[in-house]
Amino acid sequence: MQAWGHWAIGFFANKLSLSIDKTSHSIFGKSARIKYSYTIQLCDSDIKQVNCSQYLGVYVDSNIDWKDHIDYIYKNLLNS
Repeated sequence: MQAWGHWAIGFFANKLSLSIDKTSHSIFGKSARIKYSYTIQLCDSDIKQVNCSQYLGVYVDSNIDWKDHIDYIYKNLLNS
């Protein structure tokens, strides 16, 4: 059974769903500066690779840098 098969069973058993359109992946670490490109597929759909994502309200980029989060906070402070 493929790795996704185990996830699918767990999702089904717990009545969870996964929005493929909202799902993305990142490669974290200083070595991420070298542009790695992986193709991850779930249910015959490609999961997009992004350089910056929001996790629990904090923006983190692939270099584990806070620049994107600081910019986000700064813009919000200017608008308030």
